[in-house]
Amino acid sequence: MAMDAAFAKRLEAAEEYGGILYAQALAGAKPESGATILPIAGGHAIFAGIASPVTQAVGCGLDGEVSRQAFDQLEDFYFSRGAASQIVLCPLSHTSFLAFVRDRGYRLTEFNNVLMRPMRAGERFRKRRPRSRSHR
Repeated sequence: MAMDAAFAKRLEAAEEYGGILYAQALAGAKPESGATILPIAGGHAIFAGIASPVTQAVGCGLDGEVSRQAFDQLEDFYFSRGAASQIVLCPLSHTSFLAFVRDRGYRLTEFNNVLMRPMRAGERFRKRRPRSRSHR
């Protein structure tokens, strides 16, 4: 199956959405956490605490060219909160976004891969038996 920017945006949005909902719920339950989101560069910067794995930018650069001002705003969103600006980077992001990431010295810490296959209409799957748990 071929991947295009539109499909990549849908996959990124699936990851992004959970982070957005979490930050919004945290902000409502614990306003002192400072949890918040910022729509930016076609995606979202999410802050849910300095040590939170949810604190990251997702989906950025998939709507086209990203301006220097937008990237500055993305960095400021995190730096002003004392957090590292962690970016979930899609290889299909616009080259302008990739250039900012490269030119500002970001480093790669992990790869996320999505495996997929086509499904046929009416395709059925075997039910899996639950694994037994042994207690010691």
